[in-house]
Amino acid sequence: MRYTLLLLWSILYTLTAQNYIQKDITIPCTLPNKIAGSLQGKLMLPTSNTNGSIPLIILIQGSGATDSNETIGSNKPFKDIAIGLANKGIATLRYNKKNYQYNRELSDVLLSPDAEIVDDAITAIQVAHTLDNIDKNAIFVAGHSLGGYLLPKIVKNSDMPVAGMVLLAAPARSLENTLLEQNTYILSLDGLVKEEELQLKILEKQLQKVKKRLNPNTPNTELPLGLPAEYWLYMKKYKATKGIRKLKKPTLVIQAENDYQVTMKDFNTWKKALKRNKKAKLISYPGLFHLLMPSQNPTKATPKDYSRANKVSPLVIEDIAKFILENK
Repeated sequence: MRYTLLLLWSILYTLTAQNYIQKDITIPCTLPNKIAGSLQGKLMLPTSNTNGSIPLIILIQGSGATDSNETIGSNKPFKDIAIGLANKGIATLRYNKKNYQYNRELSDVLLSPDAEIVDDAITAIQVAHTLDNIDKNAIFVAGHSLGGYLLPKIVKNSDMPVAGMVLLAAPARSLENTLLEQNTYILSLDGLVKEEELQLKILEKQLQKVKKRLNPNTPNTELPLGLPAEYWLYMKKYKATKGIRKLKKPTLVIQAENDYQVTMKDFNTWKKALKRNKKAKLISYPGLFHLLMPSQNPTKATPKDYSRANKVSPLVIEDIAKFILENK
């Protein structure tokens, strides 16, 4: 019954009053060769909360060069979440990714997952702890997709505390274990042709090299996506589920059931990893795809969903807000 509200998402967003103010903010960062830089960001504060003790959540993007709204086509999921949470009395901090802010300077540079996501997220946590009117005991972090996958490492390595974590459509399985599955689905949407079958065979062979015969000197040309051995060695070593088990923090896992990138296999893997964490809550949403927006396909999303202007489901925002207010 609750999910019939998905049909009303556009009405809810239209009627919601603007109960927030937004300020510019900068997050210090380090570029390659130890050059100092800064990332432009946004601090959104609710006007309804004036007691000087506002809970805050930091929004961390997934892979790729994205801005503070995590803009993909016409969609701005992080802006949707920020506005929705502000209307529930919760502040948000979001910022441009390094490879977006310094797109020209880093155009020929492949950043490690630490340099691309982890290091700047840790700095954002430090910045959040310096902000006026923010409850320092109620600073949360949310990671979407790869950002959520890396969240256990971000929280573990942060020298400043966080009150809890929100994993938004985050993979629990490593890229080497999901890449073939994703590509097979996408290429099969219009029926596989011989050329696409060959592509999948090449990818399968490359993934086998990652799993069984990878070493630091393996050429990029023999590896998936042309990514260097150093990147794949990092991903093989990193174990998100092992990391999240050790943290025992309040944790909310949000899964879009129509997602073809991060599937219910990942959701069930998180569920298994968090089964002993009494502060963990896992919720899946029928009809949503990877951006936590309604999909046009009733069973499984397609790449076409990304090109359609949409909004994050208010049910997702409602559950994030409830989690924060219950654990602050």
